[in-house]
Amino acid sequence: MLDFAEDGQIAIDKLKIKKYDLLLLDMQMPVKDGETVLKIIKNDLKLMDLEIIAVTANADDAYRQKCIKLGCDDFVSKPINKKIIVDKILSLMNNKNI
Repeated sequence: MLDFAEDGQIAIDKLKIKKYDLLLLDMQMPVKDGETVLKIIKNDLKLMDLEIIAVTANADDAYRQKCIKLGCDDFVSKPINKKIIVDKILSLMNNKNI
């Protein structure tokens, strides 16, 4: 099932009531940004098994490493290349047998 959240707070609210296998997390969302959402996911909601791919226009390696350190499993930069995102999703799903 596919779902959307217009901002970070809505994403958190949805994660509280529904189980998801994978999250594409825009790091520059309104209301609560991606870093805040990640901290809530890992620290408050304890969703350690949720696969998270950071999505951001900030493509430098330092930011990529920051996203991984914060708890993302992978990273894609904007503009999103369809093949790259599909390959990353399939790889994460295959690794977890989702």
